[in-house]
Order: sequence, then C-alpha cells, then structure tokens
Amino acid sequence: MRLVIGEPANIDGKMVEHGITNFPHLGILYIFSYLRKNMSNLNMFYLRGNIGIQEYLKKLEEMKPDVYGISFATLMSPFAYQTINAVRDRFPHIPIICGWSHPTAAYEEVLTDSKADICVIGEGEQTTLELVEYFQSGKRTLSKINGIAYKKNGSIKLTLPRQHIKDLGSLPIPAWDMVDFKDYVGLAIAKGFPNTAMIFSRGCPFNCVYCSNPVWRSSKPWLRLRPPEQIQEEITLLYNRGIREIWIRADEFNSDLRWTLEVCKAIKDLNYKDLHFECNLRADKVTEELAKALRDINVWMINLGIETFNQRVLDGIKKHVTVQQIIDSCKMLKKYGINIYAWLMCYQIWEEDDRLCWETPEEVDNTLKMARKMHKDGLIDMMSWQIATPLPGSEMFNIAKKYNLIRKPYKYDVWEPSISMHGISIKQLMKHRMLGMVLQSYMAWKSGVITLNSPMLFRRAWKKIKYISSSFIKSRFSFIRD
Repeated sequence: MRLVIGEPANIDGKMVEHGITNFPHLGILYIFSYLRKNMSNLNMFYLRGNIGIQEYLKKLEEMKPDVYGISFATLMSPFAYQTINAVRDRFPHIPIICGWSHPTAAYEEVLTDSKADICVIGEGEQTTLELVEYFQSGKRTLSKINGIAYKKNGSIKLTLPRQHIKDLGSLPIPAWDMVDFKDYVGLAIAKGFPNTAMIFSRGCPFNCVYCSNPVWRSSKPWLRLRPPEQIQEEITLLYNRGIREIWIRADEFNSDLRWTLEVCKAIKDLNYKDLHFECNLRADKVTEELAKALRDINVWMINLGIETFNQRVLDGIKKHVTVQQIIDSCKMLKKYGINIYAWLMCYQIWEEDDRLCWETPEEVDNTLKMARKMHKDGLIDMMSWQIATPLPGSEMFNIAKKYNLIRKPYKYDVWEPSISMHGISIKQLMKHRMLGMVLQSYMAWKSGVITLNSPMLFRRAWKKIKYISSSFIKSRFSFIRD
C-alpha cells in the first residue's frame, strides 16, 4: 500500500511568501515514524508544499498513492481546498484525508467546502494508523474509528473523540530521514545554519481568549511534556545531521519550570557549543534560574507572548499576566544577554458578564508607545504585529459569532480586519496595522541581526507595509460610512 501525506500546494506563490514551508511539517514526520513502528508493507511519501499545483499533481502521479493525506492550519485552508479539489479531479477514486488544526476545529467546513472524504480530529498518529488499516484490509469500519468526521450518503458523521497520547515518550522520534534540510530555508532570523524546529511538548494549560489551542483538548492533561532524555536523543540526531539552531516548539517552554530546567540540563550536558536555540516563554514564569539556564544552552532569542501593554485587555483575554511582570521578565532576560522578540496584537475582543468588550484605539496607541519605549530602553529587540483574528476553536471566534461581528465574506486573514467593532472604523484599524508594521520593520533593521535569510525577512515586511498602506488609503474612500 502506498500512502502520501503532504502540505497544500504553493498556490500563486503564497505558501512560500508567507514562510509556511520554511521547515518540515513535524506533525507529518511524527505520523510517518509512528506508522513505520506499527505497520509493515506500507510505502510512505512526503509531498512538500513548496511547488505549484501542476508540479504537485505530477509528483503525486509518480508516487501512485492508494491513500492521500493533507495537513493544514486555518490560515492555509484556502490553499488546501484548492489542492484537495485539484487532487480529487485528477484522482477521482483515492481517499482524501485531512488533518491538523483546521480540520480539527472546522471539520464541517472542510467536508462541505472541499472534496475531501475524512477529517482527522485531534492528534493524528493513532487515528491515521487505524485509517490506513481500514483502507488496507477493510477489517475496521469508519464508525468505529475514534477521532474522525466523514461523509456518508450526503451527510457528515462524527465518531467518538480520540483520547490524547498521554506519554509522549512512547512516540518514536520523527522520521527526520525523510527530509533533506537543504530543501528548507529555515528561520528568517537565526544565528545557526542550517536550522529547524523541534517539538518539546504538546498542548497548553492556559486558555487565552484569542487562542485556538482548545481544539486539542479532547482529553486531559492539556499539557504533555516529552522526557528530557528523549529530547536529548533527538537533538543529538539533528546535530549529527548538521543542524546548528533549533526552534523549540512548545507553546510556552516555561509552563512547568521544573521540567524546563531538567531539559536545559540535558541539553547542556551535550556540550554543543555551536548549537543555538530559540523558544517561546510566558512572562509570569521568568525566574533568574531560568534565564541563566537558557543562556547556558545558547538560547539567544525568546519569543514573548505580550499581546498588549494594557492591563484591562490582558485581564479580559485571560492572559493571566501583568504589565509589570512583562517588564520584569524582559529585564531579567536581558540581564543574561538574551534577545526578545515581542508578540503583539491589536483590537482584541472578549466578553465580561455577557457584555462584549474590545480594545480601544487609545489602548492600541498605548501598546505601540510602550513597545517603542521598551525598544529604546533595550528591553525589546524585535516584534510581530497583527490584528487579532478569530480562528475556529478559539473563544474569540465564538464571541465574534455570538455578537455577529464577522465581516462577510469571512477570510482567515491577520493582515486585514475580519470582524467589525462598534465605533471603530476600518480606516482606524488599518492605520494602526500600518503603524505597527512600520515599527516592526524599524526594530528589525535597528536590531542589527543580519543573517542569510534577512533579505527574505525584509522583502516580506516591505510587501506587508505596501499592502497595508494601500489598504489604508483605499479605506479612506471605501469605508467612510463605517
């Protein structure tokens, strides 16, 4: 039996433009290693999404799949639907299976708006194994496979939820042998080349309003951690393959400080002086012991989920941090020479006592003002900036639907407004989007971090600034009535 799992094709060059294909798809590599461990007589192929649709279909023909799978997040869904429909037209009889966050959160949309057959809901390893066994031998029935939605007689059927894999150490290391790192550009800003991403944990114990993480909460515990010794083993494998920087994929690397320090010790014991790391942190769990441990393993940059510098908004979106904690954590990290990339968003919405609340233009101004000040004070090196976007699976999405805020037609797009807020015009939204993008670009230039991928970074930033500027100008005429 021949199984192909791929990413969406590079429709109109936009997959590469958005940096979606910078790394191997770790979820697919985990599925391949799990299938390899538990099955025989299965030929597996990984179809990258860095190519146009015609070349994509040609490669698929060469692979001759019996089953085709495609994995995509919400922002990739338009490309995924076009890919799925093109594959269905070329291969009318092969099963098409969809997985990852968007099919998990919006399986009805996927099965309605595309020609896919099945959506995997939640983690994919065990479910994909049972689906392959079903198509290979016919011994199972779809209705008995937990964690899927599928079409039957024109209607959508949903099976029982799939329980999480509680022991991540029971999973084999991803099938890194199926990828060539020369095919990936890696991080846009990095110290070590080549570089890649690596999963250290799954899930998140928090419940921020804007986050679509709840789609992975089919069972508890919400947060699962890999054993430090297995992390150490995978790092060794990647280092021996030439990798010199790793982006630690954990929603927050410091959710469990005891585990984080154990992982840091395991990495330090490897004594790879030329191996660098980046990671994500929460601002309320940055201690001096942690900052020192991160420095000792060559964590040169952290991504700090700040979101906003307004306490009212932080409380409303259930971030459970304070502005002072954000400032203090930045000071502590900078004390140990670690760069800080601030993740910021504008125009959050939330609900209090059955009342709709939103971030005001004055509060957005304050966030930009604070970001400029902290950059000037040497506490923030770079930043991201986007409009808060309601994604399926998030509380924000449910709130936007409840109050009829979603603009029509709805697009999953962080570049432009996807919801309408009372008293805030599109012109105002786009003005703040543009101002934030200009500040983001200034910080990137001022930081002095020059890498092989910097030209790509600045090209993307310039494209976004031109897009936002054009949209802002148009908004002055097209949305006067807002």
